[in-house]
Amino acid sequence: MSSNIFNSKSTNKPEFAVINVAQRAMTVMFSAVEKAPRRYHATIAKHLLDAGTSLLTNIFLANEVRVSGGKDWQLGAKDRQRLQLKAMKDTRMISFLATILKELPNGLLAKQLAEILRLVYRCQKLLSDWMKSDVARYSRLESPLSKTPSKQQ
Repeated sequence: MSSNIFNSKSTNKPEFAVINVAQRAMTVMFSAVEKAPRRYHATIAKHLLDAGTSLLTNIFLANEVRVSGGKDWQLGAKDRQRLQLKAMKDTRMISFLATILKELPNGLLAKQLAEILRLVYRCQKLLSDWMKSDVARYSRLESPLSKTPSKQQ
């Protein structure tokens, strides 16, 4: 896979790759939890799925924050960064919980854990690239035009 944060498959509309990867991870987690013993469904499996849902929510909300030039762009930038950081924390929680579920009797299979961790790592990479891209864009928004020189009298 390329490190481009946008994927355009067969359509002309670009799809945000990090959302696609998070959705795929959620699908794998649902499938894995469904096959886990019922005694885990109300405890660790529920927390794993909650973390996956939180990941998708935070990515989606961060993507909805519009940051453009203007006097209030920094507020939007801070809000987006806060949501991106929450999504990054969600990826770490998913890795932690999936690893615990693998260690429990009849929990996740090794291949299920490997697939979840692969997708979570990919999601972390895409989130990191997105955050770096935003930082570069924000530095361009802080142009010399936004800093007004003092008037000489």
